[in-house]
Amino acid sequence: MAEKIPPRLVWAAARLDFEKDARLLEIGCGNGVLAGLLCTRLDGGRLTAIDRSEKAVASATKRNADHIAAGRAAFFTAALADAGSDGAAPADAAPGGPGFGAQCFDKILAVNVNVFWIDPRRELETVKRLLKPGATLELFYEPPGAEQAEKIARLLHEKISAGGFEILARSAEPLGAAVGVHIAARPVRSRVTG
Repeated sequence: MAEKIPPRLVWAAARLDFEKDARLLEIGCGNGVLAGLLCTRLDGGRLTAIDRSEKAVASATKRNADHIAAGRAAFFTAALADAGSDGAAPADAAPGGPGFGAQCFDKILAVNVNVFWIDPRRELETVKRLLKPGATLELFYEPPGAEQAEKIARLLHEKISAGGFEILARSAEPLGAAVGVHIAARPVRSRVTG
């Protein structure tokens, strides 16, 4: 029997637009279901996924063994705020691993990672360092109740904007009986005049 994939992950994968050779960073990858969906669309690209839970990373690594072997995926135990410190890779990154040098990702994404609507200051500074110029942060949420969708969308908009990002898209869409919230944003880069 085929595994039932949560609708929010199918929706997030369908909403994400990226080139086949893109470098992606997934924050809070859980057991790696979304990572697997995204890796099937990569050809010459790579998805790096982090989660604070060692158990989740072990599960994601096992689930995506073929993508790892093909060089399309790498999974690490790390918190986002720490992952980008001084351009360093996560503590358990192997030699030749993905690294987290400045401006190295075409897209950073997360599903149901609550820090972004609570207090994302440190995390947003990390995201700014890790995104290539013009690249986007894509956040997806399935609130516990449809009535909370607008509240979460509003809080995300406020927190992400206050963190120095331009909101490119904000939507709340039906996900069966639930509502999915999506925010796309990119850092506001200061312009140097001469």
